[in-house]
Amino acid sequence: MIIDDLRKSTELIECLKVDGVKEMHFREISEEAKVKINTDMKTMTLANVMQLQLVKNDEFVREIAEKAKLQENLEKEILKIESTWKEYQMTIVPKQREGKTV
Repeated sequence: MIIDDLRKSTELIECLKVDGVKEMHFREISEEAKVKINTDMKTMTLANVMQLQLVKNDEFVREIAEKAKLQENLEKEILKIESTWKEYQMTIVPKQREGKTV
């Protein structure tokens, strides 16, 4: 049981280290787990995760991490699109009818 909890806790830390996981995601996890979570994953330790008993909310934490990853990818794609459109030039030529410019 303890070894399984250690393994799951380590996996949860990896899930939460994803770049897309932001403060709002930690708030969601905090509300679901009914615990206060430090949003700085650089200081998050295995002991913290075990103390917070996030393993009890393992599935929810994984769902939030996956959602965060998808949101991050979407944000990157939006930035690419914005960048492309900023560089794109379009020339508009007036339509002509029977020798007249409309």
